[in-house]
Formats: sequence, structure tokens, C-alpha cells
Amino acid sequence: ASVPMPESTQSVHAQSCSAIHVQAALDAAADGDTVEIPAGDCDWGAAEVARAAGITVRGAGRLLTTIRRTAAMTDYTNATLEFDCANGGSVDISGLRLVGNDLLQTEPERLQDNDLGLSLLHGCVNFRVHDMEFSRFSHAGLSIRGRDARGVVIALYLLDPTRVTPLVSDDGSVFYQLNTDNLTGLK
Repeated sequence: ASVPMPESTQSVHAQSCSAIHVQAALDAAADGDTVEIPAGDCDWGAAEVARAAGITVRGAGRLLTTIRRTAAMTDYTNATLEFDCANGGSVDISGLRLVGNDLLQTEPERLQDNDLGLSLLHGCVNFRVHDMEFSRFSHAGLSIRGRDARGVVIALYLLDPTRVTPLVSDDGSVFYQLNTDNLTGLK
């Protein structure tokens, strides 16, 4: 049985998008609160930010708040951002771009890497993941684990680093050159 997420009682603003500041905001937030992560491009290295479910997390927008994992990861359970739903709570997360370490390694390193973006553990029910982008994760951009897990995923962008080239225009706009899918021939 799932426990409905309480109405958000307050917003907790992370000082920056750094792992330390986001973890501090999640630790300070009560169940039902909303944690706001500001715009920025932050390198979390090998850090994992984690919390029990029962929270809403909002970035400034998937093109404005970027969190990068740049360290090699050997443990597939060490996600960049993790929520544990064993408490019966739910999670609502949006407005973030999570970028893995896949292009920062040699081919042998990449094949042994277990880089993971967002992990929802222990049967999350009624979760919402929306307006998110995941790219360059060698293991998985989004992992949903646990019996009877169910929720809604809306406007999710999963980019295969071997088929996508990010392009930045003079005005700072980001575009993606999508190459042919080798399996289906689709563009």
C-alpha cells in the first residue's frame, strides 16, 4: 500500500546545484516539502545524493540545471541521485539534466563502469519523473527497482552518447545532432 505524498508545506532552496548543497537541502526538507535546485552546471564527481521518498525536487529546467557524474563508478548501486521508497512515500522530480561519465573514459574503462543517474528504490509507487534529460550513463540513466513499482514518466529525454552530438550556438542555445540508429536505420 502506498502512502500518498503529503501536500508540500514549504520550499527549501539549495544554495547551488553542488552535491553538498543539494544533500543539505534534502536533509533539511521535511516530508512533503519541495527542494528547489538552482540553475547551474555542477560536477558531482563520485558523490551520491540520497534521501527517503516523500519529497518533490525541482531543478530550474532541464536545460538550466545540469548535474554531471565525472568519476568512474564500479558499484552499480551508487546512483548520482537516489530516492528510497521503502517508507511508502513517493517522489516527484523534474527540471534536471543528469550527465554521466561515459565519454570521459577509454573503451575498456567504460565497459567496466556502472555509472547510474537517477535511482528509485524499493517499489516506488505514484512517482513522477518529468521534464528530465539523461545522457552518457554507461549503466542506466533512470533505474526503477522494487516489486510493484509504478508511476508516471513524462517528457524524458534519454540520449545515447554514441549517437548524439551536443551543439551550442553563438547565443548559447543547445541543439543535438542525432545520428542514425545502427539497429533500425531510423533517424
